[in-house]
Amino acid sequence: MIKKTYNKIVALISGMTDKAVQELLQNMQKSLDYCMEENRVLKEELHEKYGVKRLRLSDSQKRRLAVKGIALNKHILSQITTIFQPETILGWHRALVAKKYKCSEAGSSEKGRKTVSQEIIDEVLRLAKRNPEWGYDRIKGVMEYLGLEVGRTTIKRILQDHGIVPDPELKRRIRWKEFLKSHLEVMAATDFISVELLTPRGLVRCMILFFIDIQTRMVELGGVKINPDGRWMKQVARNQVDCIDGFLKDKRYLVCDRGSLYTKDFENILKSSGVKIKRT
Repeated sequence: MIKKTYNKIVALISGMTDKAVQELLQNMQKSLDYCMEENRVLKEELHEKYGVKRLRLSDSQKRRLAVKGIALNKHILSQITTIFQPETILGWHRALVAKKYKCSEAGSSEKGRKTVSQEIIDEVLRLAKRNPEWGYDRIKGVMEYLGLEVGRTTIKRILQDHGIVPDPELKRRIRWKEFLKSHLEVMAATDFISVELLTPRGLVRCMILFFIDIQTRMVELGGVKINPDGRWMKQVARNQVDCIDGFLKDKRYLVCDRGSLYTKDFENILKSSGVKIKRT
């Protein structure tokens, strides 16, 4: 199930060949397998050398794991976690949130953080969920406009404890899923495939450069060459951004891999016509 999901996402983003997608998925799975095995080894080492049978984590450590864990469902957690049970990780989140915002008993003389009202918590969560592109400062400004005094640190803490952890650069960089959804009609992808041709001299490998419209799935042949080089790629770029019949004349983004043939000159020609390269 996980591999099929990754397959769809990667194919959608980059228009990669089946072979390239399969190789990427295999590398991702190998990386995951290594991390899981490394966790098992560390757990065994702690048990054998120090007699540690059960790890005791701080609230901060539990919170860090819980925030990552609630982004996954219980089925996926059960496949990847090697130290803690999925129910334990998800339970930490519920317990930590309840503990942090539990009101002190009447007459208690304990010192600590000022209790945050449920009204403020609900309003912060509502603003964050309805406006995922907003940062902490933007939410703080709206809260002040509504007459609710709350600090930036408190807003950050509320969102983290409820599993909402905005990207530090979210104002400048949108997540891929949102980016694709809002730019499908102006996005294309490109890649190379190789074909063996039988000639009087024997088999010759030709490289085929193609472009694909992400929204319509229409495919355009960019060119065929035995040994493509920078000069050839520059001419392909000029053809694709031609103001009359260029395949990329109405596009704003081109997705490609980090191959050396996508040279700076190739990128500059596209950029001069309003097409920005997004590398995978």
